[in-house]
Amino acid sequence: MNDEKLLATMKAAQAAGWWIIGADAAGVEVGCYDCGGTCYVPIGGEIPALDRHAVSEGISSGREACALLAAQRETIGVSAEDLSALLGQPPNWVRRYENPDAARSPGTTDFLEWAALLGVEVHLVPTTMPSTTLRWISMTRQKLPARRRRFEIERKRDAQLRQGGDPLEAEKARLTRQQEFLDRQLAQVEEQMRAKAKTCDHAAEQSGQTVTGLNPL
Repeated sequence: MNDEKLLATMKAAQAAGWWIIGADAAGVEVGCYDCGGTCYVPIGGEIPALDRHAVSEGISSGREACALLAAQRETIGVSAEDLSALLGQPPNWVRRYENPDAARSPGTTDFLEWAALLGVEVHLVPTTMPSTTLRWISMTRQKLPARRRRFEIERKRDAQLRQGGDPLEAEKARLTRQQEFLDRQLAQVEEQMRAKAKTCDHAAEQSGQTVTGLNPL
């Protein structure tokens, strides 16, 4: 029940213009991107009003981002071939990614270099989380203390690896954490599948008992 109330509180906070900083079992910490202010909203509590100022227009896909850079290139009058050369890429590199029908987008590093050459600065700013993320947060708050302890251990381990200066060890540690996360997710799914199968078996047994108990006509 509290999961649903926490989910409703997060949705209401976002609808009021706040962005979600974090959540625990009792409420949500929210922030204002424009002024930098933060506050804590308990589950079911009143959400403070927020006057939002105009913010930069966001983009939601790689195609939109590449189209923005294409428009900027044309505005400043640089050819796609010249820009490709400045980036140290093949002559058709920029044109390929400017194509709205391109099958893929450039890598993050290449995109940032491309944007920088055109005088475009990329910002990552807090925005509205989708309902799937909010629901996942609300359903896993009981695991928050254990997760915070694990995060602290991982931060210390990563710091030690960086001091050691071995990038392969750092990458191994990252992949190990990723595999551990996937293993936990798989275990949860398998547990849900077993519970579902048990429920179905019980329902089938009940149905069989009902049929067996009928008197023949």
